[in-house]
Amino acid sequence: MELTSGTAYLEIPKGNILDFAAINIPAGTALYAASLNLEADTANIIGTLSADGRGYGPSQGTGGGKGYEYCTWCSGGGAGYGGVGASSAYRYAGGGGPAPGGITYGSFTKPTDLGSGGGTGRSSTYGAPTYPGGAGGGSIFLNIQDTLAVSGTISSQGG
Repeated sequence: MELTSGTAYLEIPKGNILDFAAINIPAGTALYAASLNLEADTANIIGTLSADGRGYGPSQGTGGGKGYEYCTWCSGGGAGYGGVGASSAYRYAGGGGPAPGGITYGSFTKPTDLGSGGGTGRSSTYGAPTYPGGAGGGSIFLNIQDTLAVSGTISSQGG
């Protein structure tokens, strides 16, 4: 598989494996996917291979951060994955404490599940605008048999 220029977005159903003799992502190109499982003999990644922000949406997923529906000036809890998500920074009014972070799930040593989204915050009373937490990161799994050369970026961060 070789990208020659520009950007490619892949929609691959989870669990499917793409098998190539060689993978080449040159400078100035980018490959984006939510869940990517690549097998190859060799891979040369000079451009970008990214699953950033392509996991579960705000407050979604097994470890989604929590938020409060009825409160004033609330922030949402962080998403969990290989560890518990952080509690929210504050809950100004409406009683109770900070919004809890998401639960632990997935594998710490071999993470392949999609990342959960952070909790939603609110700036004012019920009915006021909300501020969704960021989406979780997607999943990238590379099984390279011979040589993996990376001078570009491989990333799967939440957003």
